Amino acid sequence: MNGPQASQLFRYAKERLGGGDVQWNFEKFLFVDGEPVKRYATEVSPSQIITDIEDALAGRVVSSADIHAGDADEDADEEEEEDPADGDDEGRYAEDEM
Repeated sequence: MNGPQASQLFRYAKERLGGGDVQWNFEKFLFVDGEPVKRYATEVSPSQIITDIEDALAGRVVSSADIHAGDADEDADEEEEEDPADGDDEGRYAEDEM
């Protein structure tokens, strides 16, 4: 991920998005159509980037705003409390497929 032996994928993503070396194994990059569009710190949980992933999949522009650990924790808690028997499939993949 870092240093002279870093893979071309990580070198390319870091060059395009900035931020220097990858700090830890759980740092994340979002790619859209083969291009890196956003970088997330280790502390950012996958549930916090759902909106960015949904925007990318829908062809919308992904927000350039940084997400910090804890920013979306309340939203994630609310989603977890929804009754799965209500027939609403929205957000289903967040638990089942991520």
